[in-house]
Amino acid sequence: MERDLRSLGGELESYPVLELVPLLAERQATGLLTLERGALRRSFDLSKGAVVRASSSEPREYLGQMMVDYGMVSSHEAASAFWDQEAKRVLLGKVLPMRGALDEPRVREALLLKIRESLLDCYRWTHGTYLFEPGEVAEARGLEVAVRLSELHREALHRAREWRRFRKLFPSPEAKLLAVDGKHGHAVQPDEEIIVELAREGLTVRKALDAFRDGEYRAYRRLAGLVDKGFLEVVPAQDVPPSDRELARDRLKLAKRLLAIGRPAEAVTLATLASAGMPSRVASVVLRDARVELALRLADELLSAEGVPHIGPDAHELGRLDLPPAERYLLLRIDQTHNLRQTVREAPMGELEALRILQRFVEEGILVFREEVPAKRAAAK
Repeated sequence: MERDLRSLGGELESYPVLELVPLLAERQATGLLTLERGALRRSFDLSKGAVVRASSSEPREYLGQMMVDYGMVSSHEAASAFWDQEAKRVLLGKVLPMRGALDEPRVREALLLKIRESLLDCYRWTHGTYLFEPGEVAEARGLEVAVRLSELHREALHRAREWRRFRKLFPSPEAKLLAVDGKHGHAVQPDEEIIVELAREGLTVRKALDAFRDGEYRAYRRLAGLVDKGFLEVVPAQDVPPSDRELARDRLKLAKRLLAIGRPAEAVTLATLASAGMPSRVASVVLRDARVELALRLADELLSAEGVPHIGPDAHELGRLDLPPAERYLLLRIDQTHNLRQTVREAPMGELEALRILQRFVEEGILVFREEVPAKRAAAK
């Protein structure tokens, strides 16, 4: 039975997700749960003790990008679906089956995976904020999915044991991985075989994790499997790197100095890293100020540029560009509308991220500004 629950909010340091989720599950909560750590914000729509939708402020966690990372769709298919989503006002989960890129069961699988991985990852947050606002959630416009909070909590407890094993097996991200020759009696996946080959030339745990694109937990699990099967062995790093908190404090100090002398782009980068290593209100404020300053500067540079934005001559075939779906989507918008201001305003990843991507496109010649040819003169030609 659903029980009344008032708004809840505070610091994860004093009330972690490990304690928050069981409460919401026991109360059969309905409303919006928002978890923030640094620049990352994740939101979960709850209905009677189940998560029915998950969203993130991080473009790498968008549904389309996740599907690409898990090999469900190609980057081009995801970008085209993004475009249809905006043009037809239909959610991505509906667009992909309509286009024949993915059937509904696979889309449903992806939506459930997004919910699970998003919330389960938050169990590892030691700093940040939470806010639960009770109230009816919006009716689903796409495929309906739901995962019980109680089920997610049980999975989180199991993963906690797994994470302890991972930390023991891989004491540092800078630890070296060595390939072990010989007959192992086990088969490996093609992408795992690449990791083993790279380990022959010298590979750190951090670089191996980056090579797997299916989430940190799954990446650690697959890496641990290669060690358990005897394909790899772990060699502890010789030099002990500074702790994450020490590194975060140094980065935050430098971010403040860079912001003060008018270098917001570098300040955003360092403040983002600092927030990830040591989330705090101070880090969040510095990051927010740096992002605002950077957005203002990029908007002034890009939106005041003379001419009409076009895709550059070397980038007219989008299929040849190895770009994430969100970036490919921005180029599709520019190619269709030639309206930079509208593209930035409606970008799904937010204005600042869109401006940063477009600035990089200009620097790389992917995006150019040309003088618009008047319609009458063009017709005369």
